Amino acid sequence: MKSNDMKTVILVLFFLFLSCNQDDHKKKNDDPVYVIRDKQIVVPEKSPLRERLVIQEVLMKSVQTEIKSPATVEAIPAYTAAVTPPVSGRITKLYARFGDAVKKGDILYEMDSPDIIGARTELMRARTVLTQTERNLARQTDLHSHGIIGKKEVEQAETERNAALSDLERATNRLRALGVDPDSTKTEEPLRVRSPISGRVIEVNVAAGEYRSDLNEALLRVANLSSIWVSANVQEKDIGVIMKGDLASIDFAAYPDKKIEGRVESVSDLLDPDTRTTEVHITLPNPEGKFKPGMFATVVFLHKTQPQIVVPTTALVMRGQNSVVYVEREPYVFEPVVVETKERIGEDTVIKSGLEKGMRIVVREGVLL
Repeated sequence: MKSNDMKTVILVLFFLFLSCNQDDHKKKNDDPVYVIRDKQIVVPEKSPLRERLVIQEVLMKSVQTEIKSPATVEAIPAYTAAVTPPVSGRITKLYARFGDAVKKGDILYEMDSPDIIGARTELMRARTVLTQTERNLARQTDLHSHGIIGKKEVEQAETERNAALSDLERATNRLRALGVDPDSTKTEEPLRVRSPISGRVIEVNVAAGEYRSDLNEALLRVANLSSIWVSANVQEKDIGVIMKGDLASIDFAAYPDKKIEGRVESVSDLLDPDTRTTEVHITLPNPEGKFKPGMFATVVFLHKTQPQIVVPTTALVMRGQNSVVYVEREPYVFEPVVVETKERIGEDTVIKSGLEKGMRIVVREGVLL
């Protein structure tokens, strides 16, 4: 009997022990992870969330934004000369082709023109008239010295001689302006148009045998390519961010393993109404001629902004259509705040509105709240 009683006591004690453990376990499971109070979330002292939540203070940072834009290489307009026909006429010979290197004064093309014949005829006539007026002046001066005629006749001869001199000077200057040597004895010599600058021929819009009468039409363009423009097409939304002097990194399709750095030279004041873009120009030295007009490139503009509120992107929690950040109002008492974001930079996000410097926020595991 004693043995049976002892077994009974042991079984009773065992079941009592199990019952106590279950009650303790139930009490532990009944402890809340967090409590919602007046739209705020309270994390109790014994909540496991306290070990998982990472809380930091909101800081202001100067961030460097990156804007990518497609670009092309262009000749700098200030270093480019448009070669137009000085007179109407027919192109008889082309000396320069697309891509040729030329020096200032090199012949680009020859042309025949009735205007050249007329200018030469005018010069010959002016020389003949001058010779006649000089002889007349000498004769009138001689007659006046012998008292045969009065001074009035001499003054008239001087006036005619001076007018003839002006006509000759005008005819001479006209030929020089056309590129013709007024002292040349070759009256049938064609008009030779020469390059006004040293550089490369980047455009040819004429062929031998064509007749051209538009004196404003550029038949060729010559550009000095010792420096070039990289012209990027920047979208309208990014125009306000890019400033003159900003640093830019340039990737050329022709040189994929090489990055070139430059600074913004100018931002155009005009917007293309079709593409909604504006041109931003970066000047690069080109002593070896590696960068050729028409090359494609990608420009990354690097712009350092004024200090802004920046938070780790992990602090943002999506709630419906809104981005929410949990702000700590008291120790482990959090309130969800809707924020408006701007661009994402690396692992951080710039906040446009909703937060202030010095606030303490949950930057990790906020999704558990």
